[in-house]
Parts: sequence; C-alpha cells; structure tokens
Amino acid sequence: MGIGPCIACKVLCGPFMGNSRWVIGWAMVGRAEFAYFIAILARSMKMMDEDLFAILIWALLYATVFAPLIFRKVLARYMTKLGRKTAAYKVEHCNVADAEHFDDVVAEEEFKEIQEIKRMKSDTEDNLRRVDSTLSERDCELADKVMEVVELKKTLKRLEDEAELRAKTLPATKIGSTMICEI
Repeated sequence: MGIGPCIACKVLCGPFMGNSRWVIGWAMVGRAEFAYFIAILARSMKMMDEDLFAILIWALLYATVFAPLIFRKVLARYMTKLGRKTAAYKVEHCNVADAEHFDDVVAEEEFKEIQEIKRMKSDTEDNLRRVDSTLSERDCELADKVMEVVELKKTLKRLEDEAELRAKTLPATKIGSTMICEI
C-alpha cells in the first residue's frame, strides 16, 4: 500500500522530464529522510494508527534500500544511450570497495579547497597590510608636504610684507614720468 506513494508517484513523475525521465524519477525515490520525519510527527500527534505507520515505514525502507540499486542501472543505461560508455561502465561496475574511497576523495578535495581558500585569505591579508603600510607612508609624506607648503606660505607672506614695508620707507626718485625707489 505505501509503495505507491513512496516509489510509484516519484518514478511516474519522470515521463514529463524529457530523455532523462527515468533517471530523474528513480533519483527522487531514495529521498525519504523528510518522509520519515513527517511519519514520526504524524504518529506522535495520533494522526495515524500503528498499522498505517508500519506500512509507511516499510514502504520508505523499501524505497531507501532499492532506489540506489535501481538508480545505478537506470543511470548506466542512460549514460550508454548518450554515448558515454566510460562513465556508464564506471557506474555499472562500481563496487562497495570503490564506494568507500569516494568519501576519501571527497574529503581530500574539500581539504584542498579549504587550504586554497586559506592561502588566498592569507595572500589577501598580506596585500592589505602592504597597501595599508604604503598608505600610512603616503599619509606621512603628504602631511610633511602640507607642513612645507604652510611654512613656505608664511615665508612668502613675510617677504611680501617686508617688501611692501621697504617700498613705503624708501625714498622715491622720479625719472621722467616713472617713480623709481632707491635701493
């Protein structure tokens, strides 16, 4: 009774998915984690009796156990049909001893990715420190230049004031129509 909802409805959704319909249908069958949760929740809230709960759990167990086996065959047939014999061969002839190594390969790839991310983070932090140091040096140089400009403006103002004062105090001599200050 429970096999219909747990297996058949998922497999029968596949025909609407194009050429990969059976692969997609059987791939959905093995996803029963949430269904277990819902069944336990419904049982705890007394929404189903023990007989229905037992039927549902057995159907979910069948789906969980048999789906990967059938999925492997369906995927191998689909890959062969696409002309990818090497991938189909690997899927078809995958044994349990090889499957144990998949976790190691995945873990190794994740470790490499983490190491690469750490290296990139370290490089970025080093670059940021260098840029920050360079900016600090440039800020100091800029502050020194600003102080020089302020000092030069003060000197220029003082010299202009002195020149104006001398111009007022020196006697002027008239040559033709031009006044000349004697120095």
